[in-house]
Amino acid sequence: MTYWVIPANPTMYDVREAFRDLRIVYWKQGRNKSVKIGDIIFIYESVTSKSIILKTRVVDKDVYNNYIDDSKYTMGNATFNPPWMKLELIDELAQPITMNQLRENGVKGSYQSMRRLKEDIVFNLNLD
Repeated sequence: MTYWVIPANPTMYDVREAFRDLRIVYWKQGRNKSVKIGDIIFIYESVTSKSIILKTRVVDKDVYNNYIDDSKYTMGNATFNPPWMKLELIDELAQPITMNQLRENGVKGSYQSMRRLKEDIVFNLNLD
């Protein structure tokens, strides 16, 4: 199992409400072929909180057809084309993990796209 972080821009998609209401969300996979079913994906909310706010699990990948209507969570003209990953909510973090906390534990740079998160960082931040 691999741990990942993906950024979510709340001005384009209300990820918190989508997962609260639907529990399962189809997320843009793009060209990432490394993600596997069973991997854990943390959702990093950019722009506003700049924190990891959700813990999800990949339950399917390389999905080209989905039947969940999440259009009410999309803002403006944002479009998210396939392939998608099917993500299931595990937890909404009571104490979001800030970018400062991530940096203090060895994360370099920022989350502009999907990135692996080292296992020791996951354990140090009690995200396991």
